[in-house]
Amino acid sequence: YWIRYSRTLPEHTRRIYNAISDEYFVIDPDRSKVREELGIPKDGRLAIYVGRLAAFKGIDTVLDAFNPILEQENLYLLYVGLPDLSVKGTKEMLHKMEQRIANNSWGDRVRFLGYRKDVPRLMASSDILVHPTQIEGFGLVLAEAMAVDLPVVASNVEGIPEVLDGTDSIMLPSDDSKALREAVMKTLNRTPKEAAQAIIKGRKRAEDFRMEKRIDIILRYFH
Repeated sequence: YWIRYSRTLPEHTRRIYNAISDEYFVIDPDRSKVREELGIPKDGRLAIYVGRLAAFKGIDTVLDAFNPILEQENLYLLYVGLPDLSVKGTKEMLHKMEQRIANNSWGDRVRFLGYRKDVPRLMASSDILVHPTQIEGFGLVLAEAMAVDLPVVASNVEGIPEVLDGTDSIMLPSDDSKALREAVMKTLNRTPKEAAQAIIKGRKRAEDFRMEKRIDIILRYFH
């Protein structure tokens, strides 16, 4: 994507991936405790979005997708991150979302958690990461999710296919709530064998985003 955008040639380009904290590779799930703290039943299934709350991030598409299945599938939706009101349309979008949540009495199932210091713990204790953004140069949260063995459903845009390369993560068009809903349910309903294989592939890919690997590559290029 960068080569196309910058109009450079592959032989003139060197790639160094962003890195994620080692904490994501060693964090232990705390599923029961997290649900207890949030007032969610122990058997509740958690879908989590992590990132800026901005108009282009597709967070309203997530709400559209989960509309018909929140109660029937015992799902709870967590938004982790702060609003970015500098992005045009974000304030209006959030207002409409809040109204819709109130009108449908979803306050117990859709939570805006704001800024959190325990993001690795929340992610490791969730059941699926949703990331249907319209624009994404890299997608650090995708690597973080794979490192904590969290399944990913994301939009098939820009840098995301490269980050999720070789995994069983499902990618779909952005702004397609029906496709997102189907992808979420397909992921949550994987057989134990399918889920285990997806975790192995995701963890293997996450290893490419370790800090030590990034440092080694930088030193090699500048040696």
